[in-house]
Amino acid sequence: MKIFIISAMLPLLLLLSCNKPENYAVDTTNESAQQVGESMASLDESGGSSGGTLTSNEIKSYEKAFARLSNDVPTKSQTVANFIFPMAHATACNAATFSTCAASKIIRDYTGCTTAGGGVMSGSTELTFSGSGTASCTILLANDYVDRKPNFSTTGLRGATFAVSATSTGQRTTRTGATTFTFSNAGVNRKFTTPKGNVLIDITTSTTSAINVTGNSRNTRTMSGGAMLIINNLTAVACSLTPTGIAWTASCNCPTSGTWSGACTDSSTFSVAFSATCGQTTVTQGGATSTVNMDRCQ
Repeated sequence: MKIFIISAMLPLLLLLSCNKPENYAVDTTNESAQQVGESMASLDESGGSSGGTLTSNEIKSYEKAFARLSNDVPTKSQTVANFIFPMAHATACNAATFSTCAASKIIRDYTGCTTAGGGVMSGSTELTFSGSGTASCTILLANDYVDRKPNFSTTGLRGATFAVSATSTGQRTTRTGATTFTFSNAGVNRKFTTPKGNVLIDITTSTTSAINVTGNSRNTRTMSGGAMLIINNLTAVACSLTPTGIAWTASCNCPTSGTWSGACTDSSTFSVAFSATCGQTTVTQGGATSTVNMDRCQ
């Protein structure tokens, strides 16, 4: 009976899935602004918490991204496929935590886990420690540092893929004193590809000069100086932003005050202003202002 039902439904599934137009939308300004939130949450994650909360935030961020880019509308073929072939129960990605310290590294392995929206992840986020705290995976003294190297992808039920990868050593947090640090980024790329192979997002974020960080806990952390470069590889537009008055509070992995602002190579100005509401920002580019909720801020 089960074989008969599946056989009978397959033509319907194929009919619904054939020549289905892609239903994705991209706001370039929004996606460029999202890179600022990603960098701020990544700095927070470099503390290496193994409690799972920050991992959950990272997974939720890509669930949000998929929903936003696809207008949150499932296809009929997706619905039928889920009915006929329900997904096997697998480990939830937000249950993945950092491994114990070994060989100067702690690793979050996402391979084979599933997101709440039914997507499947592969890859990992790796923190590598250098200096006096390598045995304990900490940055204890001046000049000790930790490199955060993301290399993972999320594939949704439709087959779209969101990939995040370090272009070299990734993001680095270096201790310079008892409560002072610097944050630098050699390059992190975020790319969204549709099931038909169309690349809708291809943005690389890096720092052109290190950013100063003061405070060894969220509720004392502030940022100043340095410059972040956001390059849209699809349009070749690059924006260089500098932080002013950036500060955190204990309950949010992103800043709750301050502004990143600067200019872009298309002659526009660009700014991202954080608010007291975790993750909510006011983004202004070329005179147009909008409210953007940062995916990775929780």
